Order: sequence, then C-alpha cells, then structure tokens
Amino acid sequence: MTNAIGLDISTWQDSPAIPGHINFDKARLAGASFVFIKASQGVWSDPDFEMNWSAAKAAGLLRGAYHYMDWSKPPLQQAQYFAGLLALDPGELPPVCDYECRTGAPSSGAARLVLRAFLEETKRLTGKTPMIYTSPGYWCEYGSADGYWAQYPLWIAHYGVAVPLIPRPWTCCTFWQSTAKGNGYLYGVESRDVDLDEFSGDEAALRAFAGLSDQPDLPTTRWDVAITAWARQLGYAGPDPGDDNEGDG
Repeated sequence: MTNAIGLDISTWQDSPAIPGHINFDKARLAGASFVFIKASQGVWSDPDFEMNWSAAKAAGLLRGAYHYMDWSKPPLQQAQYFAGLLALDPGELPPVCDYECRTGAPSSGAARLVLRAFLEETKRLTGKTPMIYTSPGYWCEYGSADGYWAQYPLWIAHYGVAVPLIPRPWTCCTFWQSTAKGNGYLYGVESRDVDLDEFSGDEAALRAFAGLSDQPDLPTTRWDVAITAWARQLGYAGPDPGDDNEGDG
C-alpha cells in the first residue's frame, strides 16, 4: 500500500514577482491527492485563500483549511473568524489548528487552555472534529499527555526521519509533514520549496477518512479529452456515449 501524499501551502507559495498563481493541476499530476491551505491567522485571512480554495477543488484535490493560531486575539474570536471562512464551502478534510506559534506565547498551561477553547468552538461551529498540527518539540513544551487531546487527529511535523516521533497521548498520526524542502516546481507552486505531507493510508483510505466514496470525481481536462479521442481512434476505448451519430449508417 502506498500512502497518499499531498502538500500544504499559503500565500508564500505564490510569488508576486511571477505572473499567475499556484498550478494545482500540476500538483495533481505530480501525485498529490490532497492539499492543506492556510485560511487565517488571528482574525485576518490569507490573501490567497479564496483563490487557492476554489482552484484546488477544480483540480480534484481534497482540501483542508488551517488556521495559524497566534496569541494576538482571544481563542473564541479566532475560531469564529476561521469557521466563518468555511461556512459556504468547508472542504473535504477536517479543519486544522496550526499550533506552533512561539512569539508572545503564554505559559504552557495557559496555551493549552487557549487551544482547547479554539478547538471546541471550531467543532461547535463547523460540526467537524478539527485536527491539531504541531511538532514533537512544540507539543513537549506547550502540550500535554492528557488523554483529552487524543480525540483530535494529529498532523505531526517532523523532518529528516524515517518515522515521525509521536507525542503522547497519541499513538499514531493521521498526517505527517515530512519535509519543508519538496520540489516547488514539480508541485506547481512558485516558491522553490514546498511542504510535503503523507496520509497514514492510501488514497481510498484518505477518501474514507473524508467521508467520501472510493472513486474520486476528477475534473475532465483538455489533456484527458485529447487522450480519450486518441484512444478511440486506435480502437483502445469504446465510443463516446454522448455521440448522437454512433450506430448510424
């Protein structure tokens, strides 16, 4: 079984010096099945969020939105802002709290209270159990082994290892951010590097995790149409069921 792979992006992957934007079709062709997209931080939204959100959907990628939680605003206010951005189109994957900010961080106990309030409010407003994104080192400092946290799926960031370190209380991770040095060109972003992620199962398992059917509903591109026409011409594919002339004469 080959685990599904994906990427995570924000406005930093869209260079203002380069015309155009992220090419999610290219990411899909490179093998990506999903993408996590930064939606917000504090109470402001990523300037590319709406554009990235719709473009990733059009490319057939499963989408998850993440909120970078900082310490500038109360947690309920941050959760309400985040959930508001997802009200009309929540995406296919759970919403994510990016729990890694050290600038202005309070004590570990106070930070955990903020995280808990954010997660519970996000769950109440979206109807989805959010995920926690963090690193082993950050969780060691600002998290805890309390079993309460295990109800939230873990997306762990751990680079340069064959297997990520899983902090307690989790026993496994749902997603693993394995590198920040992915080939940006290969995956259609405008930055040299891009974060790459791995799901703990294949694409069918990923779709099941998202509550979707086993068969992906991929968009039809001009490339697909050209290949299908070529295959029919050589007799490798059946007739187009939409061809009204089929069977005539």
